[in-house]
Amino acid sequence: IFIANINRNIILSDLSFYKETMAKGGELITSGYYLQDLAIITKKATELGFEFISNTEVNDWCCARFRC
Repeated sequence: IFIANINRNIILSDLSFYKETMAKGGELITSGYYLQDLAIITKKATELGFEFISNTEVNDWCCARFRC
């Protein structure tokens, strides 16, 4: 499990690093960004080979799970 509780821009720039360091079947949990940023992060993550699992939202803040 890899947890990234950082802002959208850092998550976007580091997604490829997360992918390279994770074992197949591992999970990436991202948070620390607004719900409106979820689509951008999900697009980039799926382009890199992550599978979107789910997300939760509280007061417009988002947490999302991806599988490697």
